[in-house]
Amino acid sequence: MKALAYRREKKLFLFAMIMVSCIVVNGGADVRAEQKGKFPNRTIQVIVPQTPGGALDMEPRGFLPHVRKILGVDFLIENIPGAGGKIGLSKCWKAKPDGYTLLYHGIPQSIMSEYLFQAEYKTSSFTHVFGLLSTNMILLVHPDNWKTAEEFIKAAREKTLKGGLPSPGSTSHIDGLIMADKLEMKVNWIPYNSSGEVLVGVAGKHLDFAIISTNSAQAMVSAGKLLPLMVFSNGQPDPGFPDVPYPEKL
Repeated sequence: MKALAYRREKKLFLFAMIMVSCIVVNGGADVRAEQKGKFPNRTIQVIVPQTPGGALDMEPRGFLPHVRKILGVDFLIENIPGAGGKIGLSKCWKAKPDGYTLLYHGIPQSIMSEYLFQAEYKTSSFTHVFGLLSTNMILLVHPDNWKTAEEFIKAAREKTLKGGLPSPGSTSHIDGLIMADKLEMKVNWIPYNSSGEVLVGVAGKHLDFAIISTNSAQAMVSAGKLLPLMVFSNGQPDPGFPDVPYPEKL
């Protein structure tokens, strides 16, 4: 799931949004006195802990212009990749908890990064404004290499394949580890800073495959540069890829 969050203090809740409808709430006597009921009244920074081009970057760039029309203030997106999102989350953690520094991140990656990289931030200390969406993961390869999931699995059992990770600890990473374990595949995982970089790597045949969110995959699949072989779903077809098979169990 993708979510928008900000650092909070005890007894402080300043900013609430539900999808594109916004509810502005002032709380905390010190902030209320300073802002005199006017919140927000300046540019809001939105930290994206990945490089530009991936879904985590494109999604807020798509919906924040609509939020701007409602709130009347600008949003400044700052891409801060690295260490599985740790660097970006740490910057939000250190920011003043006044509602003017937000974080757009993916769950469970932020929680995983907290433990994988011994982060100083505490995921439980962020206030989540809203959960934007939840997507399935999809297995992608170059069209020249394999045509079916069965062909791909057979190849991965015979030799080590290079799999791209948009970020360590991400849903893509977790699904990939489960797939490799259950299907007895040989994989060399290569970390990147975003899903966009991974997609380019597969399209350029620098990687053998990638497991990416379905919304990130749409454009390059539609262009014929990548071939979807399998959707990791909850036991039903993905709306965006209804003809792509999905495993009943892994």
